[in-house]
Amino acid sequence: MADEDEYWDDEEGYDDDYDEYDEPGYYDDGYYSDVPARQPMFYVFIGLAVLVGAAAVFLLYSVVRGDDDDGPSVAATETAKAQVRIDSPRAGDRLDIGKQYDVIVAANASETITRFQLFVGDQAFQDIAAPPPNADKVYNASLPLRLERRGEYSIFVRVTTQSGAVKDSEKVRVVGVEDIGTATRDILGKVTAQVTVRRTPADNGEAMGTLNSGQSVKVLGKTADGEWLYIDANGGGWVKKAALEVAESLALVPVRSETPTAVPATATVAALPSPSPSPTATATNAPDFVPTDAQLTDATHLRVTVTNTSSNAYSGSLVVSAGALAGARAFAVNMGPNNGTAVVTFELANPVSQRTTVEIKVDPDNAVKEANEANNSATFTLQPAVEAPNLSLTAQLAGSNVSVTIANSGGDYATTDAKIVLTLDLNGSVTTTETPLSLALKKNESRNVSVPRPAGSGQATVRLVVNGQTVASGSLTIPGAGGATPSPTP
Repeated sequence: MADEDEYWDDEEGYDDDYDEYDEPGYYDDGYYSDVPARQPMFYVFIGLAVLVGAAAVFLLYSVVRGDDDDGPSVAATETAKAQVRIDSPRAGDRLDIGKQYDVIVAANASETITRFQLFVGDQAFQDIAAPPPNADKVYNASLPLRLERRGEYSIFVRVTTQSGAVKDSEKVRVVGVEDIGTATRDILGKVTAQVTVRRTPADNGEAMGTLNSGQSVKVLGKTADGEWLYIDANGGGWVKKAALEVAESLALVPVRSETPTAVPATATVAALPSPSPSPTATATNAPDFVPTDAQLTDATHLRVTVTNTSSNAYSGSLVVSAGALAGARAFAVNMGPNNGTAVVTFELANPVSQRTTVEIKVDPDNAVKEANEANNSATFTLQPAVEAPNLSLTAQLAGSNVSVTIANSGGDYATTDAKIVLTLDLNGSVTTTETPLSLALKKNESRNVSVPRPAGSGQATVRLVVNGQTVASGSLTIPGAGGATPSPTP
């Protein structure tokens, strides 16, 4: 068979000796009489098999190694740990189509976060550079969202770290709704937090009974400010808007006189059923809610922290009021015992641009039995939110130096612990130089910094590092002698 292989491999020899092998009687000994000649298609199949095998090896290598253009490597994802949470909007929020909303996000990671991406469904909607973290190493970002059509939407936010690792937030379902004009009618609602029904729309109005979480009602009217709703329960009464989840826009509901129409004398107004016994019914196993913090995350969002000082945990719906600034709203919370906390976010109808105060009340209607009902309110001073800085960096050669331009398109920024780190990697030999500096940039200001050009040539990375964290980066090519960029060594 060795001779046969040589024969097939040597195409020139085949042509020269073909007539000799084709002489009559050469194969007449019967040994080769049943062996078919190898056809050209045989080699086509062999070639295709080699190509398919090579492609499979390449794909396997790409999966194991990772590709900077297509996503993070497995190693990067496992090395960098991150957490990301959407604080606003919340699940079930109804957003007017055509109106811009801010998606408020908080995130942290074991390394620098570089980008935030907002996804609507599975499509990327917004992509911004990560702002610098706060003192607690938490990144707070705001991504604009505008829905153009009615319907349900699933949104989530993806963060990317410096190594290319990514982390997605939990998905939040929101509903796009449209302006319904001036038409009004009744709508259905569901009780989300145990609430007292009152004869007039006021906290001190006469109590007519209570509603339990999960009960269905029909909403017949509302007050002019929309904070109280008139419902059809057993003759009619008023409840806090924050305790109801409505199926449609409250714009459909007519404004009603605060004094309802008298019920005919033949009708009997029965008290609404009392709540069934629950784990929070007695003070011995009750929680204790205290508002402990309130601050503006931006001009139109108020973040409130509620602390449970009891040794008993609480999980369920809780009404929190931000007074005239944002009204009251029911939130789903889960607070552990012994100072467990819940953070809730209000969207403000009017932006706050100057210092103001807000009174925070937790469970203002005393719908949840507490160990102490006297510590549910507190007043906080709010400072206008400061716009986060947004730093970027570009670098170019300038003779024997590298000129680095640092620009700030966000809020004012100042630090005394910054440095420019320039790294040159030439065939595995890494050269790093560091240039310390103090940095102070107002909005839309920039600053040029000159750093020494490193010896050698190749691709260089330039980073702005503050308190050990990279906040902006860029790259440039440093040419070799004569200005030509060296070719990479195989």
